Amino acid sequence: MQIRMRILFLGLSFMLLSIFSVCAQNKSEVELLIKQGVEKHDKALYSEAIAFYDRALALEKNNVLATAEKAFSLFMLKDYETVVALCEECVRVNRGADLLYEVYNCYGNALDMLKRPEEALHVYDEGIQQFAYFQLYFNKGITLSKLGRSDEALSCFQDAIVLQPQHSSSHYAIAQLAGAENKRIQSIMAFARFLTLEPTGWRAREALGYLQRMMKGNVQKTSNKEINLSINAEALADSQSNPESFGMTELILDLSSAIEHDSKFSHLSDLEHFINKFEKICSSLAENYSKTHKSFFWTHYAPYFIEMKQKKQIKNFAYIIHASSKDTEAMKWLKKNDKKIRTFYDWHNNFKWSK
Repeated sequence: MQIRMRILFLGLSFMLLSIFSVCAQNKSEVELLIKQGVEKHDKALYSEAIAFYDRALALEKNNVLATAEKAFSLFMLKDYETVVALCEECVRVNRGADLLYEVYNCYGNALDMLKRPEEALHVYDEGIQQFAYFQLYFNKGITLSKLGRSDEALSCFQDAIVLQPQHSSSHYAIAQLAGAENKRIQSIMAFARFLTLEPTGWRAREALGYLQRMMKGNVQKTSNKEINLSINAEALADSQSNPESFGMTELILDLSSAIEHDSKFSHLSDLEHFINKFEKICSSLAENYSKTHKSFFWTHYAPYFIEMKQKKQIKNFAYIIHASSKDTEAMKWLKKNDKKIRTFYDWHNNFKWSK
């Protein structure tokens, strides 16, 4: 009996080892197929990428990563209905899987593209309940923006940034929403932050244009060389009673914009004027900052720009964010100052963001 039991045990052991060996081989092959699919996707060969993902799924039917990547390639092919069906099934059979947040993300995006925003919001919310993933908050914010629910959208973009401070698109979205509500300082800070992360490209050119216009303040030079300065009385009054207001900083910007038209400063370049005014904005933020502040713009953005001034990085910052411009002064500086650029990003990358 003992001999038979040993033989049975050995046979079972060999069988289990064979199963484990096959599983390991399959896993390795699945990972390779997914990698090959991603390489094809990155070359915009979406149909070829999908073929690799399908081969991976044939070996491991419910592989979440292969499904997520396949959904992304299908999304790029604008086959949104198939994306929805694929993601819906993946979510159903893989509850609690680690990588499922990417599936939720693609699922919601496809529903949004199919003009089914309420369903998209439901999917994002379901994903958010399970995962603290910044892209889910960001894409929920985009859907809410399309529905005209700006306050809710802003909250989502802020949540995305708390989770991932380096997410440039969330800063861009916040800047646009703040600008649309005539919150100039808030919009300036968000656009400036965006430009540190994405200083080149079409979005950078657009963001820099918005930023430059807002930095000019409410100042107009008339034909007879007089200066018209419009003070935002409402913002100024609000600053007296509302500690979360940026009315005082806005007034400082307007006054600085008026002063730059004085003949004493006519020798300064546009970039030098920009640097001087940004210095004053940061000084005003420092003077009015309090640890009792509760608003996102004071608790998240303001400390970054206050420290930027303290670390003497404003000049480096100003030249870097003008990288997308045609300003010859900026281009010359950027070519000659690699060390200063590295110094700025060493500080920038080590800044401690509030939670």
